[in-house]
Amino acid sequence: MRLGFVGAQRVGKTTLGEASAEKTGLAFQPTTTKQVFDRIGRDPKIHYPIQERLTIQYEIFEELNADWERYDNCIFDRTPLDLLAYTEADVLRDFPNDDITVERYMRYREMCLNATAKFDALVHIQPGIKLTEARLSAVANVPYMEHFNSLVLAYMLGGFVPSSTFTYVMPRALLDLGNRVNTVSGIVSRCRLVKRGRRGVL
Repeated sequence: MRLGFVGAQRVGKTTLGEASAEKTGLAFQPTTTKQVFDRIGRDPKIHYPIQERLTIQYEIFEELNADWERYDNCIFDRTPLDLLAYTEADVLRDFPNDDITVERYMRYREMCLNATAKFDALVHIQPGIKLTEARLSAVANVPYMEHFNSLVLAYMLGGFVPSSTFTYVMPRALLDLGNRVNTVSGIVSRCRLVKRGRRGVL
């Protein structure tokens, strides 16, 4: 069972992941890209040219994809849809329209969308919780978060995720952590029942 929380930075995915892990018995697997940037000698705060940024995104995808395959019975706070939305929100503003760059981007997009099949469920966490500045957290950029949110909604609701992956969009008004955890617990229970049914145990 793999459950992924999808959403912009600072929407509460990590907090919800930790709390949901306690309630559901799933392990929480926090994800970070810092080690990738460190390994390849790049700074995540710098805006790189598109070709270089796509190279970085491929490295990040390979590292996280290995984790998505390695760990089972886990909740992840970053998914392939997050990677794709970050790429589109960040990188595509200066996108050159040459064949090689377009082909690299389309291949990356396909990799991200295909990797969603590794998840039993994807839960989109929308902006809504009170934003506070926190050390070691991304800067609270509300327009960017809303743009990211729109991209993820398009992928979640637009038929891009395989039908075998259960998708749920957490309502914006559902802000209480306890209620969010209960919602996640219900999704986990549903997915476990579906998996047992597939194995003829239902």
